[in-house]
Amino acid sequence: ADALASLTGVRTALELGPDAVLCALAQDQVDSLVAVPALRPGHGEAQTLLHMIARAHVRGTEVDWQAVTGEGDRVDLPTYAFQHTRYWTDSPAPDATVAPAPAASTAESRFWAAVDEGDVESLAATAGLDPAALEPLLPALSAWHSDAREHEAVGAWRYRIAWTPLEEPSAASCVGRWLLVAPDDADATVDACRAALTERQGEVDLLVVDPADTDAEEFADLLRDYVVPGEQLRGVISLLALDETPHPDHPVITAGQAGTLCLLHAALDVDPGPLWTLTAGAVGAGEDEAPVSPAHAAVWGLGRVAALEHPRHWGGLIDLPADGLDDTRLAARLAATLTRTDGEDQVAVRAGTALGRRLRHADPVPPRSGTAWTPDGTVLVTGGTGAIGGHVARWLAAEGAEHLVLMSRRGPAAPGARELTEELTALGSRVTVVACDLQDRDDVGRALDALTADGITVRTVMHTAGLGALAPLADTGVADLAHLVGGKVAGARHLDELLDPTRLDAVVHFSSISAMWGVGQHGGYAAGNAYLDALAQQRSREGAPVLSVAWGPWDGGGMVDHAAVEPMLRRGISLLQPGPAMTALRQALDAREPSTAAAEVDWGRFEPSFTALRPSPLLAELPEVRALRSAGAATTPDTVEDGFGARLAGLSPVERERAALDLVRTHAAAALGHPGPEHIAPERTFRDLGTDSLTAVALRDGLASATGLTLPATLVFDQPTPVALAEHLLGLLMPKDAVDDLPSTDDLDRLEAALVRRSGDDLDRVRIVMRLESLLATTRKETGEESADGAALADRLGHATDDELFDLVERDLGLT
Repeated sequence: ADALASLTGVRTALELGPDAVLCALAQDQVDSLVAVPALRPGHGEAQTLLHMIARAHVRGTEVDWQAVTGEGDRVDLPTYAFQHTRYWTDSPAPDATVAPAPAASTAESRFWAAVDEGDVESLAATAGLDPAALEPLLPALSAWHSDAREHEAVGAWRYRIAWTPLEEPSAASCVGRWLLVAPDDADATVDACRAALTERQGEVDLLVVDPADTDAEEFADLLRDYVVPGEQLRGVISLLALDETPHPDHPVITAGQAGTLCLLHAALDVDPGPLWTLTAGAVGAGEDEAPVSPAHAAVWGLGRVAALEHPRHWGGLIDLPADGLDDTRLAARLAATLTRTDGEDQVAVRAGTALGRRLRHADPVPPRSGTAWTPDGTVLVTGGTGAIGGHVARWLAAEGAEHLVLMSRRGPAAPGARELTEELTALGSRVTVVACDLQDRDDVGRALDALTADGITVRTVMHTAGLGALAPLADTGVADLAHLVGGKVAGARHLDELLDPTRLDAVVHFSSISAMWGVGQHGGYAAGNAYLDALAQQRSREGAPVLSVAWGPWDGGGMVDHAAVEPMLRRGISLLQPGPAMTALRQALDAREPSTAAAEVDWGRFEPSFTALRPSPLLAELPEVRALRSAGAATTPDTVEDGFGARLAGLSPVERERAALDLVRTHAAAALGHPGPEHIAPERTFRDLGTDSLTAVALRDGLASATGLTLPATLVFDQPTPVALAEHLLGLLMPKDAVDDLPSTDDLDRLEAALVRRSGDDLDRVRIVMRLESLLATTRKETGEESADGAALADRLGHATDDELFDLVERDLGLT
């Protein structure tokens, strides 16, 4: 204490010792002293030392920073305080809507914990057996338990499509104007459609075009001939997909596919009414039916994405029997489907009934038995030098594949091809890397002939090749569509035509969930993969060992852009790790179902975003979605407080605008994960701020709860900025016909006295004066008395910075 008392004028003390005891004593004795230890028990030495130096530095102690940090450039610190903001997302909480699996008993838990930890003594004590007898079994038990858990977890990822009979409307009325858009060789279907609509009071016009020779602009001009400005048709019905002739410039796609895309573009431009697309034999609606036309199925892939990207313009997809509308009852059922009001937008019209498309969990696959699939002979992997192809090749080699043929556009010259070959060889497989353009049938034929000449018979095909480029449908042209589907569609078609199905053990198409239920910006990709799914179903029905797996996004170098990962996770779609994905592939091969999906989906997150802008009966039969909707119905309040509207009523017009904007920014910040409303720029669009369908719904729900208003899911897309949205909410809560009270003369007197008491260069005074000048200019404009100077001043005020305000004070207003 005596020593401390002698430290007159000392403000900082450093304790160079193994503990911080003296620091506590010193600060207790001398109030103005800051004591910092160089070492602290339980803390990192380097961190504590740097903390001591930093504390000393901010207290005014000179520090030789070069001795601390070593060589390097010095950068000046900013002149403002650092603001710490956390941007990392927290791990999502477990989904409480899905019931957990039954808990194991205490004994079971102890048993398997001992197995996983390799603890023979604990295992023996739990099982009541001799440790010496159990020890040789422990590795096998541990491997079995790990595989069983992964098998069960991956089994929950598997989905399939089913069809459910729909209740038919009692009396379908087609009153209104309809437009049929058809190719010139669809007379029978056109006549049946027209008859069904006119019999139910519909007015039908017919537009016949050559879909291969009509672009989007020409379609738009043609549509304008049938649409009265300001009005819409009851519906536009496209039969263009029925034209399966190859497109003259892009033969990998059909004229009908190209025409459907161009007609969609025109509909986005003209807005003639909902666009319905008809196909024939695109889907297999039932256990005893398979798709007849994979080309028509590709249109379904395109349409599923159109429904997500353009919900207001899209009507739906209707599949007719492959032989058309040869029965008046079928035509009547078509008319009833076009007038449904329950959101059914993926419908197969069949002789017995109309069927709605549904997503369901696939049947569980039993653990592996002696009849399970294993690779035999030569396996051809298209896209074999790519990321996914490489994962598949490694798995095949580990499973005992004798010979792997890796086929890709660049072949041995592909990046990483040599290293992959060495890795697969080390695993025991013979490897051949082949350069081949899958879109060129002759090139594919030459590659397969070369294998045959070497005595090689392809027994299995893994078709992983594909192009993962993404684009919204509005920005996808016909050439883009052909480019996107080329490797997938042409490769599958050429291999299907050139390989002998009787000598094949398995053909697996690597498809995508974008084809099964639709993903935004995946229109072309979804079309190509929907073709693969339908081809697999068609060939499987014919007895060939072909199947298709619609994968969710892969981790480990798949076709997922890094920037897309976080939005996908936020929507509830997790990246598939290669190891579990191979377990899913094994299950698909063992089950032999022609078309399934494998995706890890958190339905509590995904379903609200997927259905935010458009209902989707497709998901209605999933138990997780049913539970979500039941829980939502149970918690929906009967009434909503209207406190915000009451609060607005007591505010001045300016205060109302500010309060509404604050409300919007606060809820936008919460929906987007920002710490506060100050991070939401009022004039920036919600899309630029990072809003997607999920956050749009969260923002809508928050504002609806706060205001008591019923708001549409498209709210933030209809009102694109916080300012516009705030004005919209004010218009709903405070109608314009409400007359606001004017300030009294006493209020103006108080304002005048306050301004007089402020100095001429006081910034707050300047802002008030400028606002009054702007108000005067606006009032004069409304009465026709506005001066040019007043209008210019009002405009400059709206965009003025503080420095510009001072310039205005000095030069324009003469207030200084």
